[in-house]
Parts: sequence; structure tokens; C-alpha cells
Amino acid sequence: MKKSVININKNVKTSFGSADSVGRLKLFSAMGIQHWNDKIYVADNAEMKIKVFDQNGKLLKNFGGRGRGPGEFISMKGFKVINGEILLFDQNLQRMNKFKLTGEFITSYNIKGIQSPVKIYSIKDNYLLLYPSFDNDKTYFAHIYNEKFSKVHNSFIDLNEFVDEGAVTNRLFMAWLGNIYVGDKGNKIYYVPYFYDGQIFIFTKNDEWQLSDVKTGVLQQDPFLFIDKDHFRRPDITHSSVTINSPIRIIAKNTTRGLYKTGDYFYHFTFTDVGEYRIFGMEIYNDNFSSIGFSPIDSVKISNQRFNFLAWNVDDIDNNGNFYFRERYQDGMRIRIIKFGLNKQIHVYRQ
Repeated sequence: MKKSVININKNVKTSFGSADSVGRLKLFSAMGIQHWNDKIYVADNAEMKIKVFDQNGKLLKNFGGRGRGPGEFISMKGFKVINGEILLFDQNLQRMNKFKLTGEFITSYNIKGIQSPVKIYSIKDNYLLLYPSFDNDKTYFAHIYNEKFSKVHNSFIDLNEFVDEGAVTNRLFMAWLGNIYVGDKGNKIYYVPYFYDGQIFIFTKNDEWQLSDVKTGVLQQDPFLFIDKDHFRRPDITHSSVTINSPIRIIAKNTTRGLYKTGDYFYHFTFTDVGEYRIFGMEIYNDNFSSIGFSPIDSVKISNQRFNFLAWNVDDIDNNGNFYFRERYQDGMRIRIIKFGLNKQIHVYRQ
């Protein structure tokens, strides 16, 4: 299959997180990054603290901490800055914590029955939480809450709308959430499942939220491969639960890492297997979501002697089109701020 490869200028504005001169790490296990104005907010779930950095990576302050009291948490499973306030979901305590940007604790909201991490989005005057829940024979992923998280207005994105029936496959999709972009002033939602097969699902609201369109992505292939324990490749992911007799071993061939829009372009970040390489890069679409091409950012040659996971995630974008990357490497975590400039198409590859 032909794919257009796009030449992108990459301007790394900031990169930080490596150990200092005496081996101390700024970041241990960051589960999320957000920005607001000129500050970078990082949820470090190894220390159970929210850390605040300037644009050069200088640590300014941290707050929160491990515990069950006000402003404390024992798990970090959702993190977002919305309208100048910090939201952090503690799955173990089943509550959403809210802070001022200064670190002052505002309040917490009890949210019962969420059995997984969440992704948090703003949609009009409400919040959209992405997590799996069960209603008879349906598994809904998107839930719109009121401003105090006391009422669910709508639940939609049924698992059966984008995955074939099958117990093993369903468990995989429920374990990883995918990505959402909220567009059209909160009246349109673009959804990409974590295991990405080249389909992007668009939901629009009339009286209710409904699937209205499916777009064809740039990268189209089976998103994962089941392997047995004797397979020559190491698995990327091993999934198990009390209902599975033996672990499920998976090679993830195509996964989503972030979906954003800036200016006239959509950027969908993925990692994907192409020939002998595993590539982290981005699909680029115009304003009508017609594909333009794919731009590689990083790659590793696939080896059967080690894991081939490219641990990049894109957690946020600012008004200037700077993307905030979270990268896990051998000794810790690294934060990168990168801006891209779209240039002319340079060549085509076959997959």
C-alpha cells in the first residue's frame, strides 16, 4: 500500500528529565503532562506528587503527596488542566481531586464504580471522561459528567461499534483507552481506539451522541498479533486477568499515542511496524480529515533479542502549536516540547 511520507521540520524547544550531576532524577514515573500559560505540570506517580516546571525544565514546586487526606492520593489514574484548574483522578479512592494552579487544594468529588484509569476532556461546560463501563450487553467508553461529577448526562461509544465480538479482543480494548479530540465547539468527537487499524470514528450530537462517520487513516494494518510463549519475538504486551487461564501475549503493530488539531491540520501520533522498523510518527490530515501523509519522528530496528517498544506519548498541545511529549527511557522519564513545520511531500513508501 502506498503512503506519502511528509517532510516535517522538528524544533525541540525543551527536553528535560535526565539525571543531574549527582544522579538525582527530576522525574521517576510521569503518568501525564499538562501546560498552562508558561508552566508545565507533571503527575509523577512514583512520588505521588504534582510537579511544576518552567519552560526550561526548572523545577519550581511540587504538591500533593501520598495519603488519604484532602489533597492527597494513593493512585494517579487521570490528569488534566482545564480552565486554569488541575484535575487528578484517584482510582483507588474513587475521587476526583481539584487544585488551583498554585497547588492549593480546592475540593474532591466522589465518583463510584470506575474500575480503570480515565482520560479527562473538557466539553462545553461539562467534563468528558473516557473509561469502560457496562450497561447490559453494551460497553460504553465515553461519559459526559456535569461540573461537579455528580451526574452522567450521556454515555456513548459502544465497544461493539468499533471491534468485532470476542472475549479476548474485548478485554484488550477495555484495558487501553485510546484518544479523543473534541471539535466543532463540543458537538463533534473524533475517537481512535488504542489498537489502531486505520479507522477513526466520528460522533456527533443531535438529541443523542451517535456514530456519524468513519474516516480512513493513513496507516492501515492489523493492529496487533497474538503469539504463544514459544514465538521467536518477545511480546510488547502481556495481558492477563482472573478470567484468563494463561497470559495473552501480544505484538502491538499499530497503536494511537495522541490526537490533536492545530491550525488547519489534525495530527494523529502513532507507533507502527513498517518492514524491519518500529516507527513513532504522526499521520497528518487536513481540516476535512482527508489524509495528507505520515511523518516519522523516531524509530528502532525490530530485534528478536529485546523489546521493541517506543515509549512515546503526546499529552498536550499549547496555543502556539507546541506538543508536549512524555518519553520513557531506560533510566527514567523525559519531557520534550516540540514544534513541527509542515513542508512538501518528499517520497512514497510501500507497506
